[in-house]
Amino acid sequence: MSGTNDDYDPLMNATENGYYVGLWFLAGPERDWLCLVSRDDADGQFRIDYRFRYYADPKDEDPFSGRDQKNAYSAKSPGKTEDELIAIVDAIADKLVANNFSGTRLPWKMRKRRYRYLVRGDGHAIVRVLASAPFAHFKRDEVPVKKTHDGEP
Repeated sequence: MSGTNDDYDPLMNATENGYYVGLWFLAGPERDWLCLVSRDDADGQFRIDYRFRYYADPKDEDPFSGRDQKNAYSAKSPGKTEDELIAIVDAIADKLVANNFSGTRLPWKMRKRRYRYLVRGDGHAIVRVLASAPFAHFKRDEVPVKKTHDGEP
């Protein structure tokens, strides 16, 4: 899933009965990183899905322009517990910060660039988390409006 575009291969499709461990996000001036740990519905194993997004134009305010470059990856983690996976992803985020991924290591600046949400819940729980996340953008399909007999919606 390298080089994905907003219209293809979303990182996450939240399902009502899915199980989501946590969500991590790091922002930088020209790129960001998003990571999700969840349980695979098909085989019950935990998985780590993450992507790096490189902004085509950091001043572009349309997150759905499709011009950004995204590189997405996924890995299964047989035998790992939720707590072990949380520790692994925390360590990855720490390493990215240490390597100046966000363009700063200053703690007061990182508070607005680094996010960690432990969900440990279903699809409703992850949607609630995303709805409050300052970095999340939602896109929904237009739903046709039924008109009444007098033409009013």
